[in-house]
Amino acid sequence: MRRLLIELLLLLGCASANALSADAYIVEDLNGEVIMEQNADSVRSIASITKLFIAQASEKLDQDELITIEKDDMQLGRMRSTPLKVGKSYTRRQLTELALISSDNVAAIALGRSVPFNTTALATLVEASGLNAANQSTARQLAAAARELYNTEVAATSTKTSTEIGNRHSTNPLLTREGWEFYLSKTGFIDASGGCLVVITQMGGKIVTVVILGAKNTKERWLDLIELRRRMGDTDFYVPIKVVKVIKKTKKTKKVRKT
Repeated sequence: MRRLLIELLLLLGCASANALSADAYIVEDLNGEVIMEQNADSVRSIASITKLFIAQASEKLDQDELITIEKDDMQLGRMRSTPLKVGKSYTRRQLTELALISSDNVAAIALGRSVPFNTTALATLVEASGLNAANQSTARQLAAAARELYNTEVAATSTKTSTEIGNRHSTNPLLTREGWEFYLSKTGFIDASGGCLVVITQMGGKIVTVVILGAKNTKERWLDLIELRRRMGDTDFYVPIKVVKVIKKTKKTKKVRKT
């Protein structure tokens, strides 16, 4: 009986270690065929994933057009730090970079003043930055939106490591890591949405779209992505050292329980 109890505890520990924190996710190939999913049709707040739709609408306009940052943009964006200055003008291209790469709210709001984003077939949007919890969609709809952007300038911009203005870095810490390849990348987080991400990447020997919504926090969304990749059969890719430490700690805890 004691041995069975120990084995049960070990199994529960393994399940917990490999569980995803996200409330909803989907993995699809580029043809839209579902590989894995959970609550993919659940409507959720999407935070800064909103910026993908703003960039998509803005892409059709003159990228060299100058847009002046207004005081309202700064106030509504509520950024602790942004390289943008009130009264100064930036090209649409520069603002798009900031919105996609470093998820700059002020840049997105400035872009949103000149693009029709309120109505889309794939999301409900009420403002451009993603700070409003009423910006909502589903994992399945966001995967479809990502596929529309595959091989576009928006996708290429989203996978740059830094911005021209202010040299702000990407919110994706895996972009330059060994064994990872991204063709589109966008993150999001507000309290109402939890950790979110939309990526087009390589997993299991194929290019796939991955959407994660409602992860526990901004770190857990990446652990969820790593776990999904493991479920696709991949083993040889960069895993953050903190994750390795957690795994070792879990194993050590199991040994203690066993004795």
